[in-house]
Amino acid sequence: MKQITLEELDTEIQEQARVLLYVSSHGCSVCHSLRPKVEDLSEVYPETSFRELSADTYPELAARLEILTVPVVLFFYHGREKWRGARFIRMDELEHVLDQWKE
Repeated sequence: MKQITLEELDTEIQEQARVLLYVSSHGCSVCHSLRPKVEDLSEVYPETSFRELSADTYPELAARLEILTVPVVLFFYHGREKWRGARFIRMDELEHVLDQWKE
């Protein structure tokens, strides 16, 4: 997963048809265990742009994207948020979402 800045996020969401954003925090144990699972999906869904942002680096992200806890996975399709999962994210549900919004 490519780390991006908050400034790059808007461009990425507007330019890419499918963007999965993974938001984590340094001190979050759930974040550290979930990250490799989400990263594995990037190989299964190469048509989706997998990106990562640190909530520690961008605290204003919480207000802007209405993030109350981490980890958070957001899926954008043609610039619009279509799905959000937080804290305990079921991978089968995330895969279903990615399958549902295939072009």
